[in-house]
Formats: sequence, C-alpha cells, structure tokens
Amino acid sequence: MTWSRSELRSLARRILKELIHGEKDLEGEVESAARKVFRSRVALGIVALSILSALAGWRASVFDEQSSSSTATYHQELLVQQQREQQHEATISRDLDKFGEYEQHWGMAAAAARQRPSGPAARVALDALYAQEKVAAEEILAGFEAAYPTSHPGALGSLRYPAAAAYLGQITGDTELQGLRPRAALDDARRRDKRALELNLVAALFIAALVLLTAAQVTLGRASRPQTAERQALPAIWSISRTFVLGGMLLGFGAGVLFIVVLVA
Repeated sequence: MTWSRSELRSLARRILKELIHGEKDLEGEVESAARKVFRSRVALGIVALSILSALAGWRASVFDEQSSSSTATYHQELLVQQQREQQHEATISRDLDKFGEYEQHWGMAAAAARQRPSGPAARVALDALYAQEKVAAEEILAGFEAAYPTSHPGALGSLRYPAAAAYLGQITGDTELQGLRPRAALDDARRRDKRALELNLVAALFIAALVLLTAAQVTLGRASRPQTAERQALPAIWSISRTFVLGGMLLGFGAGVLFIVVLVA
C-alpha cells in the first residue's frame, strides 16, 4: 500500500495531536489527584480548628462563669465585712458614751476621797458621797463591752478609755470577720475575667483560621471540574487556595500556642 504525501502529513498531525492531548490529560489527572489530597488535608484542618475553637469558647465560658461567682462572693463578703466593722464601731461608740458618765462619777468619788473633813458631820457626808459615786461608777463600769477604762489609783484626771486598742481587739477577736477575704475574691474575679477575655481572643483567631481554610476549600471545590476555557485560570486558583491555607495555618498555630500559654499560666 502506497501512502501519498498528503496522507502522511495528515497522519502525522493526528498522531501529534493525540500525543499532545494525551499529555495534557495526564497532567490534568495528576493535578486533579494533587488537589484531592490537598482538599482532604484542608478538610482535616477545618475539623481540627472547629474542635479547638469550640474548646476555647467553652473554656472561656467556664472562666467567665467562675469570674461571676467570684464577683458575687466579693460583694457578699464585702457587705458582711462592712456590717461587722460597723457593729464593732457601734460597740466602741457605746463604750465611749458610758465612759463620759463613768468618768464623772469616778472623778466625784476620787474627789470625795481626797477631801479633808472639818468635822464628823462633814466626814459622814463625804463618806456617803464617796460610796454613792463609787456604786454608780461600778454599775456603769459593768456595762462596758469592748474594754474597761484604765486609771492610776488615786491620781485624779488619769482616767482614759483605750478606744483604738479596744477596736483592734474587737476586730482581731472576730473569727467570722477574720475569715472574710473580699479582696482575694475580687483579685480572683479579675484574674478569671482576664483568662476569659484571652480565651475569647484565642477562639476568634481559631475562627479566623477556619474561615481561611474554608475559603481555600471552596476555591478548590469550584476548580475541581474546570471547563476547557478555564484551564488557564487553574494555576492562579491553585495559588490563591494555598495562600489561604498558609494564612490559616499561621493563624491556627499562633492561636494554638496562645491557647496553651493561657491554660498553663
């Protein structure tokens, strides 16, 4: 069989065309397989980021709830502390009111004891005044609650009431008051509130990374079945998707490190 020159040229063109299209199809299959593997890994990243963001949000809510509880404890203990301190201040105030009367009777008794009577009648009157004032002073003295007045026997004008020491004794002796720690509760509330804020930031970073990976997945999904006219756009789409993935990985890694730091601190 003899082939003409035109037939040979036509056969050569057909074989060359089949070879070129065959290579393009092979390249398309390889590129499609690479995209499938890439998309599967991106899908795993999306799942991991979803779990981490949910975990960070849950821990933030736990810290926020604990902060609210500590804040409530702070207000409750602060109210009880103020009430107990006001009670002790009222006790000292009542003692100071009694001290004025006690000082008056005590001074009259001391003055009567120092008088030198001019006769028996005056002596009897002074003794009666001394006894009367002494009894009145002793009755008032029994009513002191926080502390007793101090004096130097026989020294007129040396009587005093130790208000500061009495108040300090009332405060330190109050076991309920000493057991209150409103400041510690407030510090704990602020610390937990700070943790909640940091974890919310971590959750936001995880979500941002999740958005980038989702964008990469959607971009590759649209290009998974390209038309012939769109083949030239595939390298650009492939590059954009990998850029999204790189950004998502960087955000996710930074958020993960910050997550660990917040939980360990």
